[in-house]
Amino acid sequence: SCELIVQPFQIWKHALPTGIAVAVLSPLVCTYRLLTSKSWFEEEQSIGHYYPNTNADMHAVMTGFMVFLFLFLILTCAIDTISVIFVFKQERSHHSNKAERNMFILALLDFFIEAGYSTVVVSVLL
Repeated sequence: SCELIVQPFQIWKHALPTGIAVAVLSPLVCTYRLLTSKSWFEEEQSIGHYYPNTNADMHAVMTGFMVFLFLFLILTCAIDTISVIFVFKQERSHHSNKAERNMFILALLDFFIEAGYSTVVVSVLL
C-alpha cells in the first residue's frame, strides 16, 4: 500500500499561517521605496485627469515587483505540484473528496491564469 509519510493536515497546520503572513507582508518588501518616498498626484489639465507621481526610482520598484511576481509564481507552482502528488496518492489509498478535488482544479486554473498574466506583463514591460 502507498502510505503518506507526512499527512497533508500536518503540512497545512503550519503552512497556512506562514502562507498568509508571506502573502500579506511580501508585497511591502518590493514596494517599500514607494512607501518611504514622497508621492503626489498631478493634474493633466488638457484631459482633466490626475496621475500619480513620485520621487522613487520606478525602475527599481518595477524590478522588485517583477522579482516578487516571479517568486510567487514559483511558489504557487511548487504548492500545486505537492497538491497533485497528495491527490494522486490519496486517490490510490481511499476515495477522495469531490469538493477537495474541485478546489484543487480551481487552484490549478488560477495558477495557469497567473502564469499567463505574468508572461504578458513581463513581455510588455521588456
